[in-house]
Amino acid sequence: MELVPRVTDRDGLTKSGWIVSASSRRVVGVVRNYKLRFIGFDEPSEAAALLAWQPPPGGAGPGLDYADFTLDPIAGGAVASGGWQSVVPAFDTSSGPMLYSNGSPDDTISFSGEMTDLAIRIYCHQWGGLASVHVDGQLVAEICTYAPRWGKTRYMELATDLAPGLHHVTLRPLGRAHAAARGQQVFIREFIATGPVGAFPGFERRTPAMAARALPHDHRLSEVIAGVPAQGLVLEVGGGDRFIDDPRYINTEYADDEYPGVLCDALRLPFAPDAFDAVVSQAVIEHVVDPLKMATELERVAKPGGVLWVGGAFMQPVHLEPWHYFNVTPYGMRQLFGHLGDFSMEWNGNLAFTVDWLIGSLPEPERFTALRAQVKEAMQQIESQVTNSELFDVASGVIIRGRKQS
Repeated sequence: MELVPRVTDRDGLTKSGWIVSASSRRVVGVVRNYKLRFIGFDEPSEAAALLAWQPPPGGAGPGLDYADFTLDPIAGGAVASGGWQSVVPAFDTSSGPMLYSNGSPDDTISFSGEMTDLAIRIYCHQWGGLASVHVDGQLVAEICTYAPRWGKTRYMELATDLAPGLHHVTLRPLGRAHAAARGQQVFIREFIATGPVGAFPGFERRTPAMAARALPHDHRLSEVIAGVPAQGLVLEVGGGDRFIDDPRYINTEYADDEYPGVLCDALRLPFAPDAFDAVVSQAVIEHVVDPLKMATELERVAKPGGVLWVGGAFMQPVHLEPWHYFNVTPYGMRQLFGHLGDFSMEWNGNLAFTVDWLIGSLPEPERFTALRAQVKEAMQQIESQVTNSELFDVASGVIIRGRKQS
């Protein structure tokens, strides 16, 4: 594959551009704001649109030093007007305050500054409504903040490679909701603007390593990464908004999250065979339409002798719908990966945790708060009377580890 730059920075790094097949000259991916994207390019119409993607007149060009800036309507950098309130949602008390609107179109958030790219972090939940984002008076995105069941913070790109100069951004709730939502509320965490260094003084971006929201690793997964040679490579497939400040580490994701360096499909990994010293994946295999194909891809890109570490859902309720397809039993994991060398398997998520999660997945689980606590206590008592191996067949998840055979 060949990288064809569209915009480069002062250090010569490609900020945006195309990824082209060296043999067919077909566009197979793009780079947007330093992030590789390999998703959905089988569609001829999308490929044609990418081929026609050209820099805007006077668009961002070489010679600039770019930086990211956090514009938090609560801490500063953006102005909220109307009925916005700073709240800590009862359904997500761990993430700190957010800006909340009941969905009124009279509520706005706005800011101005020099920027070339714009993204947002919103909180999606069962009561989520719709909102629009305009840049310089032009609609760039209509945001849906609805999510079934559990709430989820979502990162969303809004604009890429704006012409250098001052831009004005406005967000406004639309006063309506997703058809399945229970309300039209809008929760905003922050905007992320990319622009010339110094564009938003005092609002320089927190580094991902310092961001508390970056997803933590399972300690066993961290041990796998620690065992990779200094010059080796680690691939995480479906790591979501996870970041490790380690030059050996590459995180891929299908969803448009912020921290992954490569956006791609786990069923078609854009890497050469035998490339990685370790390939890890946590809680992804239940979310692909072909678990066998994913298992084959994970093994394909691992070096001979390289470690594979894969965790999957077993006794878990539906989550991240509608993209939850197949839970996997210990026998299923052995069927997929049992041929690996040094194969081992363990479980995670004890009985009390699993049953509590099942109850919490029912509609309006607050109806059962007292009973739920009693059930959890009963499950803990049962756990104390059974062996570790007896819990294997009722665990929340199953984890395998092995080495690719030479």
